[in-house]
Amino acid sequence: MSQDNERNSLLEGFKIQRFDEVKKDYSRVVTKNGKICHYNILEEQIKKLRPISIIDNNAWVLIYLPTKEYIPAQDGNDTSIYNNYPYFITSKKELWHVKADNLEKDFQLPDLGIGEEVRWRSVDVTTFLENENKVDLKDTFTKIHEKIGNLLELKSIDYQNVLVLWAIGTYFYRIFEYYPYLDFSGSKGSGKTKALSILECLCYNARLSLRITGPNWARIVESLNCTILVDEQEDLLDPKSEHSSNMLKLLNSAFRTNAQDSILIPSRGGSWISKNFDLGVPVALGHITPINDVTEDRAIPMKMLKSTNKLVIDSEVVYEERIWHELRDLLYRSLLDYFDEVKRIKSELFDIENVSPRERNQIWKPIMTLARLFERNGVEGLEESVRSVILETHEIKTITNQSQNSDIQVLELLRDYISKSELKQIGESENQIDWFKQEELLYKIKTSPELSYLSSRGLGRILDRLQIPRQKKNPFNMCVFVNRENLINLCKRYNVDYIALLEQSSLEYHMVSNHSATSAQNTSSEGREE
Repeated sequence: MSQDNERNSLLEGFKIQRFDEVKKDYSRVVTKNGKICHYNILEEQIKKLRPISIIDNNAWVLIYLPTKEYIPAQDGNDTSIYNNYPYFITSKKELWHVKADNLEKDFQLPDLGIGEEVRWRSVDVTTFLENENKVDLKDTFTKIHEKIGNLLELKSIDYQNVLVLWAIGTYFYRIFEYYPYLDFSGSKGSGKTKALSILECLCYNARLSLRITGPNWARIVESLNCTILVDEQEDLLDPKSEHSSNMLKLLNSAFRTNAQDSILIPSRGGSWISKNFDLGVPVALGHITPINDVTEDRAIPMKMLKSTNKLVIDSEVVYEERIWHELRDLLYRSLLDYFDEVKRIKSELFDIENVSPRERNQIWKPIMTLARLFERNGVEGLEESVRSVILETHEIKTITNQSQNSDIQVLELLRDYISKSELKQIGESENQIDWFKQEELLYKIKTSPELSYLSSRGLGRILDRLQIPRQKKNPFNMCVFVNRENLINLCKRYNVDYIALLEQSSLEYHMVSNHSATSAQNTSSEGREE
């Protein structure tokens, strides 16, 4: 049957509709290649079972286990095939063979192949299935923390705590709407590659790479929900690099855990169809040179320094070491035992002073949630330790943004000009107070070396982004409306110091008060003389 005839058959078939009183559903009968096919419309959407999924208060996680497949033959020459096959293991102590147990009838499944590495040993899986006791979270955190400390020297114990929690969070990340990047930067030999190698051993289905393409990223994330670790990202700011451009697009998408992208794939009929692939996944980067501002703003900075500890310097990450299997066993069990508690803690409030809601919810919420989980299970002082890193990195980012962001620089200059009364109003009438010539403002701003490049159009764009009113005022050209109250509100929004504006307001208030008092005394004196 030709494609046109088959399409017409399908269209005609969908017009035939009947209600099944027994199954309480609609059945659409379609003649397809001479066969009768029934299409039943279900009441609910078929759910997509991802490698890490939380469905109906049950956690599912994809693992690969070494499997012997026995294939009988009619001629008696039976064969056996040995491969690492995909399985789903659930928090209800169930083990599902992806192919043999026909999960397709209940779920949409990602494309899963064979041969992936075994990251959770079958002996440990069996122990989990047969043991009703939950994993000890304090013991889990302590062992991971100790192993990392033997291999890597970070700025402080607080940063080591954050690193441990980030690695653990790669098993829980789909519970959150966003998951922060981890950004290792520093000079050559400071331990960036070693840090990524540690994460490769610990994180869920971790993949360490120097370069990764968009389609490859989409396919491995779709099939494995893997943690992506990318080392030596030195060309992320190179505008001529195609890899850089593609990488930045992926990073901008991956920050949101449910992010997807459409990719053309071949269909069974030989044509091409568009299919959505998952992109959102935990990402860690290693580099020497600076990275894109947007990427940096979504990352937890881990500034690396060369260690002076000889034991740490001489240590190596041995992937086959037994300890990594033991630690991953604890992490798989942590997800399956405590996913519901993490969901509950996630809904609690996390009040962090001076940190914006965006930074708190999109970057730090997963780390703070896990810190609270482990602290409630015996790891003392963990939440306060994370808070100290949050406040320190927030201050560093604020200073960096203010020194690099032209919007902030213009706002700071306006603050200084107004607080010192260095700008001349266009007039004294009511509709001219607090209005200034944009041309004169630009001339004054350009005396600052950092903004000497600024054009009139560039300044206009900055003022529009800051939502500072502009208007043509006859007989003048474009004018700008700036008063102290609006500037104070802008400074609060952009974390810019505004004390000078408050002091000027206070000074003017006292001057007006003193002038009023003097006038009153003079009037009173004149009255007594009369």
